[in-house]
Amino acid sequence: VMSFTDITVFRDAEQALKDANETLEERVRARTRELEQLNKQLVAATQRSDLESKSKSRFLAAVSHDLMQPLNAARLFASSLSEVAKDSETRKLSAHIESALGAAEDLIGDLLDISRLESGKLEVNVHGFAVNDVLANLNAEFSAVAKQQGIEFTMIPSSLMVKSDPKLLRRVVQNFLTNAFRYSPNGKVALGVRRVQGRVRIDVWDNGMGIEEEKQQEIFEEF
Repeated sequence: VMSFTDITVFRDAEQALKDANETLEERVRARTRELEQLNKQLVAATQRSDLESKSKSRFLAAVSHDLMQPLNAARLFASSLSEVAKDSETRKLSAHIESALGAAEDLIGDLLDISRLESGKLEVNVHGFAVNDVLANLNAEFSAVAKQQGIEFTMIPSSLMVKSDPKLLRRVVQNFLTNAFRYSPNGKVALGVRRVQGRVRIDVWDNGMGIEEEKQQEIFEEF
């Protein structure tokens, strides 16, 4: 007795599975090629970005250095004028000039710090000091600005000691104060320090318009 089994269906299924596997393998290879190409493009873009960033840092450093020299000379002239001035009005004007030039130097110093930070060459000088030394300096600087702008500015003295870089700390607080003054015309600004859970917290308060909640994360983005 002989029996026959029709295996055509199995053959067709086997061939279909084989074709599907080949198609899948080709799709995987194509996708792999696409990913490799995208990866190459990403690497190239990253390299270009790094190069542009380094070029920007070098440019900032060069320009800032060149600008510092005439500003220093101008401050010396203003200081000399203040010393030889015979009337109080001239001394007052020369003091304002010197203060404005000092602010310009601080701004250029910020640019230099940005370039040093991006190149990994920013030197941080951390040591202990009285935080009130920084606050008093800022108080003297911004009290004059507050008087001109009609802002009620208050600095609350502190006896706390901190361990930080006084120069960089001053710049950070200075930026907060500048922002508070800018957005609180004829308003109130206060600067103070308090101890919070074993840490020192420096606060700048103002009654300006504030930042909309949906835009608050943008302040951490570059520029």
